[in-house]
Amino acid sequence: MDVDSDLALVVSGVSRRYRDDFRRAPQAALDAVDLTLGAGEAMMLAGLNGAGKSTFLRLVAGIERPDEGQITVLGKGPRHPSSRRRLAYLPDGAELFPFLDVRETLAFFAAARGLGRRAARAESDRLIEVFGMEPWARKRTVSFSTGMRRRLALASALIGAPDFLLLDEPASGLDPEAARLFLEVLRQEKARGATILMASHHLAHVEGLCDQIAVLARGRLAFRGAVQELARKLGRYEVDLSLPAGAAEGVIGADLAGSTVGEPRLSERALEDFLIAESRGS
Repeated sequence: MDVDSDLALVVSGVSRRYRDDFRRAPQAALDAVDLTLGAGEAMMLAGLNGAGKSTFLRLVAGIERPDEGQITVLGKGPRHPSSRRRLAYLPDGAELFPFLDVRETLAFFAAARGLGRRAARAESDRLIEVFGMEPWARKRTVSFSTGMRRRLALASALIGAPDFLLLDEPASGLDPEAARLFLEVLRQEKARGATILMASHHLAHVEGLCDQIAVLARGRLAFRGAVQELARKLGRYEVDLSLPAGAAEGVIGADLAGSTVGEPRLSERALEDFLIAESRGS
């Protein structure tokens, strides 16, 4: 398979099946999926539970192998050492070492990425500050809340500035303030050139971050394109109306000359309805 150097991910004809017991034929979690993602781009992987999102991320991370098809990550196979060094994977419900504290946890992942002691300490200090973990940097993770564990898990994934981030529901279980912090950090990662593939079914988790959206339904790719493109396809979206400077708070009778209408934005309800319809095959 020829690989475009501008593509961080190339998925070609990938299928994955699981056998749930000895009486039934294997069931397809993914079925002949084709997908590409450009280097430095961010994509939201959407779908209901059971659509195949987590399976897809595990295949890209090299944790599982496809039954058919090929996957190229950063120009190599998912299990190639060079791909693994440049990729970070954060699974949904990622577990931490319960009797290590924040600094010890970050030091472990820094060592796993090959960072020297000085670089590991600098990275740990930076990420502790970024995620606001200073007050509990010396606490063991066994006592952490869901939100605290999730902050530390994402910080661990960002150690060493990986080129490709695979994130499975990274904002799950977070309060709104922590979720906003997550998105701001991910925007900064994208700005430095990282490629991001993030599984989620909440638009609020990806607003202002993702260039593209890919929708999985029943193991198949139901849509792939810009978020605005899906909004237009569904014909249901939100727009921002920017009023001219000095317009009255009550718009009745206000002069709207010079007003501009922003790009259509996919509404949360429209996406939910689309995911449900595709999952039912309607």
